[in-house]
Amino acid sequence: MVHIKLSSKVVLIPLLLCFICVTLLLYSQKQHRFLVDYDNNHFIKDGKHFDYVSGSLHYFRVPHQLWYDRLTKLRASGINVVSTYVAWNVHEPHPGQFNFEGDADLF
Repeated sequence: MVHIKLSSKVVLIPLLLCFICVTLLLYSQKQHRFLVDYDNNHFIKDGKHFDYVSGSLHYFRVPHQLWYDRLTKLRASGINVVSTYVAWNVHEPHPGQFNFEGDADLF
């Protein structure tokens, strides 16, 4: 059996280099910020004024094959936030019987 004795410098230098690389990678990515400017009554997203324009989509009334089309049309009309509500009677048609497939698939 061969024993190799490593000095602490041989082990610490690669670890330190890895730590520096990971740190630089994390800090080089753009930091996103979302703030509320209460004085001027508007939102600020990444340092710029942001208009919150909301629309609604009732996913359970639209066949799931058309969801992408409907969301694309909402975006094209200027909507940047989509709200929906969960119609629980679609997901639990009978007590204890659950459905999350097809048009009822939330994901």
